[in-house]
Amino acid sequence: MEMTSEHPKPVYYAVSLRRLILLSLISAGLYDLYWMYRNWKAIQKAEEREILPFWRAFFGIFYCYPLFRHMVRSFRAHNHEVLYSPTWLAVLWVVLVILGKLSTLPALGWFGYLVAIVSYLSFVALIPLQKTVNEYAEHTLNKELERKLSTGEFVIITLSALVWVFFISVALFA
Repeated sequence: MEMTSEHPKPVYYAVSLRRLILLSLISAGLYDLYWMYRNWKAIQKAEEREILPFWRAFFGIFYCYPLFRHMVRSFRAHNHEVLYSPTWLAVLWVVLVILGKLSTLPALGWFGYLVAIVSYLSFVALIPLQKTVNEYAEHTLNKELERKLSTGEFVIITLSALVWVFFISVALFA
């Protein structure tokens, strides 16, 4: 469906870049999926589409490109200049996520640690989109960035903290 300015304007998930980066790092990429969920939810609401945002986020590897493409088309339809390719952002995000999964292979040895560190940078693929979301929210929708932590973000932070405490304690006491 080609969008025009007559189409609904999804209220995408507008958060600061610092928040996106920090929460993505703290959660080891889990926040990326939450970010996708919130943006799919915005599309579902604006277009009254029968989609399942949770599952589209859960299977983010398969649905990141349709999300990124939809967002870019929406920005362009509402006269926002976009100088990046949703295809390449999706490829970058998927490659970084897959690297994270491969880093657990014992055969990689110490190289697995380096791969794991690189995989933590999956949020890099979301930064251009988030910048545009924030500009779009401010200029097109007159909406401010989210200031308070949502329940979902609080849950992600809590679970991530528990996981970090577990891994650190295992490393210290092993």
